[in-house]
Order: sequence, then structure tokens, then C-alpha cells
Amino acid sequence: MSKTTLRKRISLTVVTALTLGVLTSVSTSSIASAHNTTVNSTTATNTSSLVGTVNGSMFVATKLSTTGSAVVGASAAEWPEDAARSLGLLSKDSSSGTAQTATMLAGGTLSFYTRVSTDAAFIASGGTFVATENTGWSSLNETLYAQNQTKTAAVFDVASATMLAQLWTAPTTPGSYTVSLYAGTPTSDTIFTTPTQGTLAGKITVTVVATSAGGSYSAAYSVCNTSAVTVIPGSTATTANVDSTATVTNGNPWYINLALADAYNNALDNGNIVVTATNGALVNYAEAATPTAGTASTVVSYNNASAYGSVIVTQPTANAPITTTVTVTYNGTTVCTKTVSIRGEVAKIVVDKIAVQDLSGVNGISGYPDDTSGRAGLFTVLATDSAGNQVATSSIGTFSSVASSLAGQTIVTALSVNNSATATSSTAPQRYSTGIYTCGAAAGEVKTAKLQFTNTGSGNVVTSDAFTLRCADDPYT
Repeated sequence: MSKTTLRKRISLTVVTALTLGVLTSVSTSSIASAHNTTVNSTTATNTSSLVGTVNGSMFVATKLSTTGSAVVGASAAEWPEDAARSLGLLSKDSSSGTAQTATMLAGGTLSFYTRVSTDAAFIASGGTFVATENTGWSSLNETLYAQNQTKTAAVFDVASATMLAQLWTAPTTPGSYTVSLYAGTPTSDTIFTTPTQGTLAGKITVTVVATSAGGSYSAAYSVCNTSAVTVIPGSTATTANVDSTATVTNGNPWYINLALADAYNNALDNGNIVVTATNGALVNYAEAATPTAGTASTVVSYNNASAYGSVIVTQPTANAPITTTVTVTYNGTTVCTKTVSIRGEVAKIVVDKIAVQDLSGVNGISGYPDDTSGRAGLFTVLATDSAGNQVATSSIGTFSSVASSLAGQTIVTALSVNNSATATSSTAPQRYSTGIYTCGAAAGEVKTAKLQFTNTGSGNVVTSDAFTLRCADDPYT
């Protein structure tokens, strides 16, 4: 027999008060379990006991009770994880070995289950175990349990490989407590007389608190980052506070990806998400999906921000550059502020660093000027948008010479750009385009040469100022 655990979107229930074992207040939200270590919810799926190691794993039910009482997974007719329900559990890490951690409310109850092939014992530093027979699986040593007046140990006589389940109720005094599982075969044919006689198979440190600190935004466990791509659930884009260093070009959007959690690293409930942008930038928000371009600088959404929400930021005016500061709030609390820029189309081209061409020459100079990429050229062309941002011209338009600027002379017979800019960094040689020109047989100069650039998206044409081209033979003296 095998069991699998399928976790997709689930509903989170956070217990905010626990009195005499009765659940008095809950709040629910829909979350994606990949964001948290282990999700605690009334609809969570408990981890399958089959994924653990026999005599080496101890599981806690992360599925919470809806009846006000914890449920032990103790029935021969089912797997223990199917029935097990904890009460008052606030957070639980994803491990099942000897270094587990959890946070729960004072007086709450954890439902444990495990697979063993030898005698076993649960032992706690405080709180009490419930005298639960695991019918059909094993026999609880009632004598040892009764002798232990604090009920901090539960010892089981195991005849063959089996599954155990047990309830542990936390003390009403807040503090740190441990629950351990020991497994082993006694030296004599009797059950454990000392609970720690076996080998440590599992251990959890439980922090017991008087009230829940959950449900409110925690910067320590939340994620907000900029990205040139929309959110990918479970990726580093939503698990790390690392902003993108990409340059977003004309017509493309920025994204701000969100995953919001509380102080227990549990996903937040549905709330009012408000996104605002300065300078007229357009924004929109989507939950666990790619948002479409917005039509306003403010958007309000009542949603579950934890399920990898994504904000899209676009230009308010086509082809015009924009720098904007985007602020995201959750129920009135600012969760992040990001400043992003989108470059515009080419609005200016400047020709510079012009070299002299040989008579009848057609080729450029390799690596000119100081081009470590090895491109050949005789002059550089720097393209910028209307805000002065450098623009990579490759694939967004075409260069050409202005025919009228070379008319009426035979000194320069051709003019072109042979390498388009591919970078926008202020230190990259490829931020420049390079150009070449062809000389005839006569030396001289042409002071009227001009280049133009046609933006593919808009059809707008930008023309350079006039620049001088010179043709000369090798020096005579």
C-alpha cells in the first residue's frame, strides 16, 4: 500500500484563542503551500507516514481540528495521518527527524504518529500524553503510564512493524518544551522500563505561547522583489528579496512579485492590497497569475497576497521613458516601495570619435575605438531616449544615411552603421553602434554627412547633427 501527498492551494486556519480545549476564533485564507515550511490548516494534508524512516521519523498532524478537540490517528482501519488532527498549532517546520520545531498555543494538543518495528516510547519535558490504545497495532503499557503521574511518557509494546499514534497536550504555562520518540528492542523480553532506553528516533522543540502573533504582516518572512518576468510560483522570484538588475526596454513591463506572510511564516489572509505609482505609470495586480497591463496609476484588490501576487508596471505614454516609484500596501501597512525605470524609443543619436578613411577604403578599423569586443568601425553612434537613457538599438530599428547629406560630391561614396548597440551599461563598449564609410580616389572632407534611425515600433525617424568625414592617402612626409 502506498500513499502520496498532493499539496496545491489550501485554506489556512489560524487559531487566535484557545480556552478549555475549545476553538473560539478562526480566520481562513487560501494559500500556496510551497511558500511556507509546513502549512497548518483545517484542510491541510498531513504528511504521509510512508515517506518517513521506520524507527527514525516522528510526524505531527498539520491538519487542524474543527471540533475543538484534537484527534489521534489510532485506528487499525486507516492510516494514522488520515484521522490525525492537532489543535492550537500555529507553525511547524517541514522536518520529521530529531531537529523539529513548532509553535503552538498554551493548552493546545499535538497529534503525533510514526512507524516503528520495535518497542517505542514518547517522552516529553512537560505537558501530558493521553492514554490511547493503538488497537490492532500495539499495546500501551498502562502500568508505566499510570505510575508516571505527570503523564509525560507513553510506552508501547510492539509485536511487529506497526504504526503508532499519540496525543500530547501542551502545558498552560508558556515556554519551550520537547517531545521525543525513542525506539529499540529491550535487552529482556519486557517493555521499556526506562523510556529513554531505546534510540532517539524523533524530537521536536515546541514553543508554547499564550496568544497567537499570526495574521499580521511580517517583513522577515515576506517577499517583495522587482523582476523583468512575472511571478513563477515556487521559484526564487518569490522566495528571495532580491531585486532584478535587468534593463527594461521600450514597450516592455516591470513586475513586482509578492509573497506575504506573518510572524510564523504562515501565509496572510485575504486583505486590501493597494498599489500606487508615481509619474503616471500604469499598474495592475493579479493573484498567482500574469497580470495584464493596467489603465490607472492606482489599483485596489481584495486578495490573498501570499499566493504569489504580481504587480505589472507599464508606460503611460507609448514609446516615452518613465521612472516611477511603486508602493504596495496590505490592509494599510506598507509592505514594499520600489523605483523602476522603463526606457523609451530612440529620440537622439550622436556620432563621435570619427577616424580618417583611406582613399578607396571600404573597411573599418578592428577594435576602434577601444572596443574590446573586436568590432570594426570608423566612428561611434550613441542612441538615447528623450530622458537621456542609453538605448540598445539592435532589433528595435534601423540606421541609414541621409542621402541628401552626401549629394553633390564624390569624396565619400557610401555611409552606414555596421554594428548596432546591444548594451545599455555606461561602461560596456557595446553601448555604442559603430559605423563605416567608403572613400573615392580623391582626398578631402565632407562636412554635411548625416545618419538617421527609424524606430520600428512607431515609425518615428531621428536624424543626427551633421558631422565631418575625411578621406586621405598614406602620409608623404
